[in-house]
Amino acid sequence: IGMRSPGLTRTRSPTASRSTGTRSSCRPHQGQGPEYSPPPVVAVPSADIGTVEITPNILVLEWPSVVLYPAGYFARQIAVEAELRTPAGWHLASALGQAEASASTTAFQRTDLETLMDSPVYAGRLFKRVELDPGGPTPVFLDLFAERPQALESTPAEITAHRSLIQQAYKLFGSRHYRHYDFLLGLSEALEDIGLEHHECTEVSAKPNYFTEWDKTQDFRDLLPHEYVHSWNGKFRRPADLWTPKS
Repeated sequence: IGMRSPGLTRTRSPTASRSTGTRSSCRPHQGQGPEYSPPPVVAVPSADIGTVEITPNILVLEWPSVVLYPAGYFARQIAVEAELRTPAGWHLASALGQAEASASTTAFQRTDLETLMDSPVYAGRLFKRVELDPGGPTPVFLDLFAERPQALESTPAEITAHRSLIQQAYKLFGSRHYRHYDFLLGLSEALEDIGLEHHECTEVSAKPNYFTEWDKTQDFRDLLPHEYVHSWNGKFRRPADLWTPKS
């Protein structure tokens, strides 16, 4: 992970997602070929080891856990340029705009620290991107990351349900306040259960049977709509008594 800000010395910190000689990819990818054999999924230990955000196949990068920044400044006034190196053959998705991708590193477009903190990155070996508003003026994507190729398989009816969510939200709120929107969905038994809203994305971890056993996941399927609504209620518009005072 690399980070730089005008007036600051550029530093790097090693993480589990960085390895020597690897390369990153940021192009949409529709899964792997028939001969792909993913490494075994590591079972989550029974002991409390804290939040699990990386497996042999998936990485969930939360910028607040890896970034140091100068005190005494509003985060929205600190300009940053972030870089991320991922293992060979991995793909990534984020609300952050990508400036360029070299053989080893993905460089994100310059943004402010507040936006960076609100834009997690999902990366992994097995990735599939689905358009949820085809032909619409504002791109909306369902970015799927899985431990096994079968978990990425979905039916037209299942995708239609997700696309209907977008249209119903527009009818309800009457606005498209984001430049684009990404549903970051990790399909894994090992990842920590999470549902967290952001301005231009939602990050969710679900069981691998989210699509493959669609009739058994009704209780979970309201999580994506719930977090999506928070992009309007909480991010785009925030109640006055929830705003952090300047003092």
